[in-house]
Amino acid sequence: MFMTRREFSVLTASTTAFLLSGCKPAKPRLRKEVNALSSTELASYRAGVDAMQHLARDNALSWDYQRAVHSIPPGGSADNPLADPAGTASFWRKCHHHTDHFFDWHRWELFYYEEILRQVCGDPKFNLPYWDYFTDAHLPVAFRPPTSGTNVLAHARNSALNDGTGELNVAPTGMSTTSLPSFQSYFEYNPHDITHGQVGGDMVSVPTAALDPVFYAHHCNVDRGWDVWLKQGGGRVNPTGSWPTTSFDFQSVSGPKTPTAGGADTPEKMGYTYTPSPPYKLPPDVLDLLRKLAQRYRYRIPKPIPPIPPEPGPDPAPWRSLAVVEGFELDGVPTVLPVAPSPDALKSFSDASRQKDLEVALTFTNLRATEFARQGGYFYQIFLVPSARALSDAKVEQAAELRGINAFSLSVAAHEGHAEHGGPSRYVITLDAQARELLARAASADPAFVFVRRGLIIKGQEDESNADKVLFIFDDVRLEVRSSNARK
Repeated sequence: MFMTRREFSVLTASTTAFLLSGCKPAKPRLRKEVNALSSTELASYRAGVDAMQHLARDNALSWDYQRAVHSIPPGGSADNPLADPAGTASFWRKCHHHTDHFFDWHRWELFYYEEILRQVCGDPKFNLPYWDYFTDAHLPVAFRPPTSGTNVLAHARNSALNDGTGELNVAPTGMSTTSLPSFQSYFEYNPHDITHGQVGGDMVSVPTAALDPVFYAHHCNVDRGWDVWLKQGGGRVNPTGSWPTTSFDFQSVSGPKTPTAGGADTPEKMGYTYTPSPPYKLPPDVLDLLRKLAQRYRYRIPKPIPPIPPEPGPDPAPWRSLAVVEGFELDGVPTVLPVAPSPDALKSFSDASRQKDLEVALTFTNLRATEFARQGGYFYQIFLVPSARALSDAKVEQAAELRGINAFSLSVAAHEGHAEHGGPSRYVITLDAQARELLARAASADPAFVFVRRGLIIKGQEDESNADKVLFIFDDVRLEVRSSNARK
């Protein structure tokens, strides 16, 4: 590959320092919380990012190349006007989201990024920091735009985060679960997806997320969450079977690597550890939230559409619609939507929830985010309640939370290769065991889905402004089932 004189100088100096650093330390390297970095460590961090950003995209150690490892639009698009350089395509667009390898793939991504950053900054002692937004959800000062001069770690994001007036509204969900797939399902959505969506800017889209330097500090905290979950014990283990032998393709300071999922079992196995953290706080009480909103709900009268037959295609287990309701806009007003537009549809959906060989889902067709949504700051929680009447009386006693809607999750659904979401025109939210049980018992009641917009925390209060702003639009919402056995 072609290398400029500046690139050669940067890499020569940093490589010399790296090689003189000696052998691998006997104890694991320590990844600190970003606010705990010394001035020297922060200077090394900025120097490394600056050096990477001055390397050409076809240099495997460059900022653009490593961003593309996570994802980048195909060559010829507006964001990637050049065709993929020769020899790079096999290393690009490899991120895993909502798959069995979300945690381990991103752990390897961080490992090789940290290795490159350490080399190009010329500081062999540097370790990648994490952003502990469970302890302090304000954007760390290290990543904010300075009042004067420049900061290579600053980036275009939600303005309230960048100026320090707002903080994320996230929680470490799923920590009490004991299987990794279950934990990942919760934790990947909240805090992972929601943090991406609330930060805004490039972070809301899979192909651009790694352009923002805070991406790596965020993923270090997600990586730390996996470690905290595993160390709780109680039967918590990583998967066996074919999971440990699954391999990935990465570029490192010494050339191509093909690590395995099993090689990323623990941070210590990879030569690093995290500073101890205080116990994670429990997420806010769902029922308390729903009761407080009693006087603000907007009740939708569903406009049914004739059930839509399964779409033709190679999918061996297509979704079958039991009921279809006309789409509507999601803004800042909490919205209540009955589960089904007719008693017959409700009974069919309730009966399907009792069948273990069927998957049950809430599916949005052509769900899209507005420009306001892409600015970050907001996301939607979706709840299933057994009685819409109980909501209006503030007497709701049961609720099941579903995976919600935010700009980043929508980007994942549209991202190439993520067929589990149904493709770019379908956003599928499968109901877990708790939601299915609640629905199965609610056939004689008036169950409903509740859409609640959540915002950043501003001066200790959740941001409830801009209630008239539309964030998401969709053509219809479907209540669907499909055979889980046919997919195996």
